[in-house]
Amino acid sequence: MLGYTKPVPSVPHVLIEYIQSDKGQYLDLGLLWGNTQYKVELDFLLPTPSNAQVSILGSRNDTPSTARFGSLYFGSTNVQGVWVGSASNRLPNTFVSMTRYLYSVEVFQPSLQLVTELDGVVRTSTYTGLTDTGIPVYLFGANLNDNIVERSAIRMYGFKSWSNNVLIRDMVPVLDMTNRPALWDKVNDVYYYNQGTGEFTYV
Repeated sequence: MLGYTKPVPSVPHVLIEYIQSDKGQYLDLGLLWGNTQYKVELDFLLPTPSNAQVSILGSRNDTPSTARFGSLYFGSTNVQGVWVGSASNRLPNTFVSMTRYLYSVEVFQPSLQLVTELDGVVRTSTYTGLTDTGIPVYLFGANLNDNIVERSAIRMYGFKSWSNNVLIRDMVPVLDMTNRPALWDKVNDVYYYNQGTGEFTYV
């Protein structure tokens, strides 16, 4: 089953506030990063504190561990950082559960510059290695060679992505014509559905 489908244009959907995973659900975003500039923006909330390493989104090839990109939180204090190239936990932040955040990660390759912005605060760093994993990015977990790993319980209010400063994803939570929860991409008019078990909860 495909994780994303073109909807029937004449059939309306219903906007909802968020979709939430319980570590069983994830989305295949169909995004491949290469030798370019790209950015992701996450409007999210952690429903409960985390005491295990999990990913909000990511793609990585660990043979060897030099081609990867993702954002994760881990530990009882919800410390979150970026793993990019061969670098781990770049520019970490501490998040509080049940607090909504607007967080972006921007990568400039081949200059190897990393920029994060959390609620208006911008920070920069550098990294080594590559972000071109050859496999698409997953949301609510990480794609490790086409396998979902580091599943997370996340409440997602929206997701955006840019490539070379061009907006290529602008995704918002909806119920489709069958009342199934999904993220709808306003740029391409496409629904992205759960690829895991169970189903997203939503409000």
